Amino acid sequence: MRNTLGIFVVFVAVIALTFVPDLWATAKARWPGIFETNNPIPDYMPESWVLGCVVGFICIGLATAWWGPAGFMLSLYAGFFTGVIVMHVPPYVRHQYRRMRAR
Repeated sequence: MRNTLGIFVVFVAVIALTFVPDLWATAKARWPGIFETNNPIPDYMPESWVLGCVVGFICIGLATAWWGPAGFMLSLYAGFFTGVIVMHVPPYVRHQYRRMRAR
């Protein structure tokens, strides 16, 4: 059984190494904007984000002091939700704006 599994792994690796580069090149040619990786992203966190992070930690602490563990969990979930929105929505909107302006 182990020998069969090893042969299967080698077979899948050979298939992947043979066809994935062509598949990747075809996808990049078909949808060039999806693979955009040269966005000028600064290496530092903007001051507004640092301030927002500090305010968020203070709000989590206050919610914990006022409402106990339930307030802590709700404010933590709200912080995670806000963080996900801030991390994903503005770059996506910027990317789509650049694609529309390039046409």
